[in-house]
This record gives sequence, C-alpha cells and structure tokens, in this order.
Amino acid sequence: MSTILTVLAIASAAGINAYATLLVLGLCVRFELVPLQSTTAEFFTNPWVLGLLTVLYLIEFVADKIPAVDHVWDVIHTFIRPLAGAVASIAVVGGSGEGWVILAAVVGGATSLLSHGVKATGRVATTTLTGGSANWMISLVEDVIAIVGSLLALLAPFVALTILLAALAWLISRRRNAHHYRRKQPAPQSPS
Repeated sequence: MSTILTVLAIASAAGINAYATLLVLGLCVRFELVPLQSTTAEFFTNPWVLGLLTVLYLIEFVADKIPAVDHVWDVIHTFIRPLAGAVASIAVVGGSGEGWVILAAVVGGATSLLSHGVKATGRVATTTLTGGSANWMISLVEDVIAIVGSLLALLAPFVALTILLAALAWLISRRRNAHHYRRKQPAPQSPS
C-alpha cells in the first residue's frame, strides 16, 4: 500500500514541477534517505544528472514566474511532466517485476497528466482574474508543493498524498472561482 501511495504522490508532484520532483528523488536516493534500489532510481543519483536537473529546475523557476511565458512553458510540459511522473514511478517500484513497473509507469504518467492539467488550467484562470500579477506568487506555492510533496512522497507517502490532494482541490476551486467570476462579468457593450 505504501508503494502505491508513493507512486501516486510523487507522480502528482511531477505533474506540478517535473524537475524539482526528479531532483528531490535523486538527492533522496543519493543521500540514502530512501531505500530505492532500482537502476532508474540510481540513474538520478549521477552528479551530471543532478546538475542537469538543478539547471532545468532553475530555468523553470524563472520561466514559471513570468506571465505568458508560464503558459507556453505549461504547454511544452504537457508532454514532459507525464513522462517525468512515469519515470519517477518506475524508480519507486523498479525491481518489483515487469508487470508492476509497467503499471507504475501508466498510473504515474496518468496521475502526472491529471495533476499538470489542474495546474495549467488553474494558472489560466488565475491569469484571467489577476492579469498575471499573481502568477509569480502562485508559482512559488506550486514549487513548495512539488518539493515538499516529493519529499513526503518518499518519506511519508500517506501524508504526501493527503497534502497533494488538498493542493489539487485548492487548484480546482481556484479554477471554478475564476470561471464563476468570468460568468458574472457584464458582457462588453459594442460601440453604437
């Protein structure tokens, strides 16, 4: 049960921020905070891989704070985040048998895609409401959720999944509030 929770939680975090999640995974395995023995998990302990993930995270950190750029970044990452969630899930279950690895990849990828979809549509709604002025602040919250969620996914999976589900619920409510706000706005009047 713990492994399933870890897969769901780490995949959810990858859907929010793929590079932060994979970086946390690599550091936790490298410093032996978690006993993952798979070759996939070991791959992320390589100093070059950790360095590349750090650079990619820093690029995402900046790009995700800039209105318009963050939307383009999310579109591009519609393909990357599910892949990261699948790979992180494989790292968690690697060595458990081929059937489990395939199932983890499918569940992890789908969970990441769902999490990414909620994040990306929530960001569009927030941009609509605030004109992009709150995007940097929301991006910081998402960074914290992804990093803390990844750590907890590996160290306390039940807690992680609970927090990530609450965060996703918050993002969904934010999206609904923006949609409700847009519907209540009066239609623009055409000039006569």
